[in-house]
Amino acid sequence: MTIKGDIERDVRTRQRGVRLKKGDQFWRGLDLVTVDSVTAKEVVFTVMSTGRKEKVERRDFVSRAVTRVPEPTGQAAPLLDRAWAIVGTKSLPRSYRITLGRKMMKLASEPAEKQKIQSWVYALRMDREPKR
Repeated sequence: MTIKGDIERDVRTRQRGVRLKKGDQFWRGLDLVTVDSVTAKEVVFTVMSTGRKEKVERRDFVSRAVTRVPEPTGQAAPLLDRAWAIVGTKSLPRSYRITLGRKMMKLASEPAEKQKIQSWVYALRMDREPKR
């Protein structure tokens, strides 16, 4: 067995009692996810930062550190606010901020939003901090 496998097994054992239901939100590693559907064997969830849907086995879902997030009240923040929350966070690795910034650019429906996010990503690529 590998070290990674041992760690995942230990995490899975510790989080064995985590209850999952549709609509729950979790921090799964560094990603905020919302559970879309749950069966005895698999979990379908949406990664909030990118909008990507994933289907994994239940045991694989809880093999990463998951932390329950209280249910949100109200609506999701506008795309620019979500993008800035990632791109403007200095404690995240620069490559991670650039990658997610590019993904958020693709989600932009208006050219002005896309251009703003693109300018933030460009600043990061030039080793500068973006300005809101």
